[in-house]
Amino acid sequence: MLENGRKKELFFNRQWLAYFIIPLIAAVLLEAFGRKGPAGAFAFIFTRPHVFACNYLIVLLTFSAVLFVRRKLFVYTVVGAVWLAMGITDAVMLAVRNSPFNASDLVIAKYGVMINDRYMSVAEMVLIGVGIAAAAAACVVVFRRAPKALGERRAALSAAVTAAVAASLAGLTAILAAAGAITFKFESLNDGYDRNGFPLAYACSIFVRGVDEPEDYSADSVKSIIAPISGEAQAPEVRPNIVVVQLESFFDPRKIRGFEFDEDPIPNFTAMRESCSSGILRVPVVGGGTSNTEFEVLTG
Repeated sequence: MLENGRKKELFFNRQWLAYFIIPLIAAVLLEAFGRKGPAGAFAFIFTRPHVFACNYLIVLLTFSAVLFVRRKLFVYTVVGAVWLAMGITDAVMLAVRNSPFNASDLVIAKYGVMINDRYMSVAEMVLIGVGIAAAAAACVVVFRRAPKALGERRAALSAAVTAAVAASLAGLTAILAAAGAITFKFESLNDGYDRNGFPLAYACSIFVRGVDEPEDYSADSVKSIIAPISGEAQAPEVRPNIVVVQLESFFDPRKIRGFEFDEDPIPNFTAMRESCSSGILRVPVVGGGTSNTEFEVLTG
């Protein structure tokens, strides 16, 4: 039998080992969910280990609360369940809409519930509800029955470790951003997640949203632009019909590589394009945040 002091020391050492290992497992699982399996996850880890390290530090930082409490297993369960739910949600959204889970989805969640029946069957929705209830029940059971940690809490050491993790995350993120290894703004949401990894990309979707306001944006700056225009505006004799169709499900099938068509699949659109002004419009985002582009098109 181990002496009481030896038991506490062994338990303490295992707690620190768990603190570093469990977030690592969670970080790998998150990439596996978003990259369609372990093969994609490990390909990302070994080809971009510096970026994966940044993602690992993000997950590790969220688990740092475990250092300050005695109910460590409960904190591991809750934080792990949140990350697991996010990873599963990401995988489902990639399968259903081909776009990853991001912070904006939580903002518009109430609208998504209204049309959820168009994407999921009743059985699938019931299964999700059962899963959420089971996870909540598991957290309650762990809170009530899981043993508390032994020994002193060592708040100063825990705070120092948490600060070190946060500083490492900030420093590594700054270095990777300066080197161009990661980006905070995505032209393509899918490419951004593939390049940054899920935790980092999701964090970007929280803090980087929409179009930044220009530094010289003000009422006076707008007036200075309008000032050179003299005279009163005159209504044109002929008012043109301008139809703006912003429909993401419409595209020119002839642009698909490897496909050939015996006849024009979109003859009406082709006729309008040939008889009217037409061209290619380059936009700053694809597959996410497109509402900004739509707003700009409609308002000029």
